[in-house]
Amino acid sequence: VQTPSRFFERYLGADPLALPVLLRIGKINEEMLGDMGAARTAYQRALEIDPNNASQHYYLGNSFLKKGDVASALVEWHKVIELRPDSKYARKALQRIQKVQGA
Repeated sequence: VQTPSRFFERYLGADPLALPVLLRIGKINEEMLGDMGAARTAYQRALEIDPNNASQHYYLGNSFLKKGDVASALVEWHKVIELRPDSKYARKALQRIQKVQGA
C-alpha cells in the first residue's frame, strides 16, 4: 500500500528542489500520519533549499511544539516574524508565541 507521503516522496525524486512537495510531505506526515520526525525532516529539507521560507519556519515551529520542544518552536516562530512581519504566518506565529508564553 502506497501512503500519500510515499507518493510525494516518489515525485520529489524527480525534482529535489520542489518546495511545495516538501511542504505537502511534511503536512501529510504531521497531520495524517502523526509522524512528527518525518514532518520535521521535510520542513528542514525545504529550509536547506530556501532558508528564508517563512511558511516552512512556521510549520517547523509547530512540529517542535508538538514534540514538546518549546524553545526550538519559539526560535522558528520568531524567524517567521523576522522574515515576513506582515504575513499571515507572522500573525499566526505571534499568536502561538503569546499562547506558549502565557501572554
